Formats: sequence, C-alpha cells, structure tokens
Amino acid sequence: RTLYDPAVGTGGMLSEAAKYLRELNPDAKLVIFGQDYNAEAYAICGSDMIIKGEEIDNIQYGDPLGDGKTFDAFPGNRLREYRSALITAAVTGQLDLREHQKKMEALA
Repeated sequence: RTLYDPAVGTGGMLSEAAKYLRELNPDAKLVIFGQDYNAEAYAICGSDMIIKGEEIDNIQYGDPLGDGKTFDAFPGNRLREYRSALITAAVTGQLDLREHQKKMEALA
C-alpha cells in the first residue's frame, strides 16, 4: 500500500497518518511518499523521516502542481496511482483554493 502527500511540508501529517494506518493494520506493508517545493520544509521532513526509519528516497524536493518553482519529483505518478493521498492546506503564503482544486482535479 502507498500513501502520498504532494505538499508534505515538514512531514508531520504524513508521519501521523502512516503511524495511524500501521496501528490499524500492523501487517500492512505501507510505503510513504512526499514532496515539497519549500527547501527548508523538505530538509526538515527528510531528517524526520530518517530518524523514524522511513525510506528517504521517497521524500523529494519537487512541485506536483507545476508552478514553475521546481519540477514534479515523481513525474508520471498521478494521484490515482497511489493507494491513498494526504493533502493539507498550506500554512504559509497564499493559496487560491479554486485554482488549487482545478489543478488537483486535472491530476485525478
């Protein structure tokens, strides 16, 4: 099973979601993925995942929404190819919810 957060930030929600899913089914083979275009948040997330024993190669610096700041770290992998997706609203900057919704629908 896979869990993907395309705007992982520092990884807190992804870590907690993975922890919860593993508590629900300890035998599940869960693989988590995440990416973020904020370099500082990405670095914090990567460090946190290393400490927690997660696969660091699955945490990438990238932009799935294509705003031109970086590339999509997982090209060809769209939300429908992941078992579950976790998407949280940005806490910094401005987020145009209508525009974000259009982009997410285009990925589905």
